[in-house]
Amino acid sequence: MKDLDYRFFPILLLSLLRMANAFSNGLAIPLYYYQAGYNPTLIGFLSAAMTLTYFFSPMLLENIPDQFGKKKSLIFSVGGTLILQSFFQISLELLLFFILRAAEGVLLGLFWSILISSISLVCSMEGIEEDNFFTRASLLATMSKDGKPNVMSVLWRSIGELWMYPVITVAVSPSRYSYELLTKGIREFTLNVPSDKISSAIDICGTYSGRNTDKFNLANLTIIPGKRVKVPTIKDCVLSYECKIIHETDSGNIEPHHLFFGEILAAYTLKEEI
Repeated sequence: MKDLDYRFFPILLLSLLRMANAFSNGLAIPLYYYQAGYNPTLIGFLSAAMTLTYFFSPMLLENIPDQFGKKKSLIFSVGGTLILQSFFQISLELLLFFILRAAEGVLLGLFWSILISSISLVCSMEGIEEDNFFTRASLLATMSKDGKPNVMSVLWRSIGELWMYPVITVAVSPSRYSYELLTKGIREFTLNVPSDKISSAIDICGTYSGRNTDKFNLANLTIIPGKRVKVPTIKDCVLSYECKIIHETDSGNIEPHHLFFGEILAAYTLKEEI
């Protein structure tokens, strides 16, 4: 998962910009009030408004990024801070300044909650992929053109790069119903690594055919609509990948299987987007 760490670089960069901004405002605004003749004690109290709310808000808001999503929380935190700071350019009236600084502390606390949650996700994913992708059988979800999903168990799959695209490769026998859906149905698939909670689905989905069996119902699997593809992912999977087929070829003389190369459009760990 180290190859995906770059997705969090903007958050780390924003954290540095936030600290620089807080440092500059923390010096410039109190100096303005001091030169305007205000009491130093009052200036200190006003400046402490953000510190007080910032001290408590990360603890109070620690679950917000997980509940509403890191992207939405980040946009709200950064956008809200920019709006608040724009008011500093309009007015530095004492009461307004105190309220804005307190609100800025809340948004800053939310930002650090996002940063902590993102770093934790990266650290946890480094072990999750290595421990599960190659050691556990996976569930390959496909879909017909009329929107009916199907799922099969797969052991032969790999993850890597093709033509500078991150891809997952799955090997499917032409005799399988999933092969028919991959070639004549929706040209997408999702690969899902089941948790222990639904590990029994591997045997069920590898035994029955989707031509005459609803394996989702038989294996008691819950469908989650895809975000970037039409094919759904599966609940209670430690890893899920949404893929669009960009290449296919025969496997050669080793086994009579067909290889499908899917560009990874989205990836999740226990439905946490990465």
